[in-house]
Amino acid sequence: MRAPKRARAVDIRVTLSTLHGAKGLEFDAVVIGGFDTEHLPHRGTLASADDNETAVEEERRLAYVGMTRARSELYLSVPAVTGHGARQRPTEPSPFLTEIPENLRTTTDNADMSAGPLGPERPVFAV
Repeated sequence: MRAPKRARAVDIRVTLSTLHGAKGLEFDAVVIGGFDTEHLPHRGTLASADDNETAVEEERRLAYVGMTRARSELYLSVPAVTGHGARQRPTEPSPFLTEIPENLRTTTDNADMSAGPLGPERPVFAV
């Protein structure tokens, strides 16, 4: 008796990285989670900065580094809330999203999104 044929494995790899760690690398598709006002620009960076304008510019450059790692597909995810348990608070999309030309953005419908452990996900912006 012959062994059943095995399904061919698809060569899909996922790399989890920080924006800093992604410098100089390229990927077919990039997903950036946390594209909101809490994380890009990061509220901790802004709170500790002597020069807020310079800090925002550095955060903008960092977001750009992450976005330009994508060869063909880029997804920017905006969570509805951040924090844990009773410390959850609503978020707003990153102001950097408005700097991407509208004709390059596609927004998913919330109906397509499932609720995660921290609540519903806001639309994903495909660029």
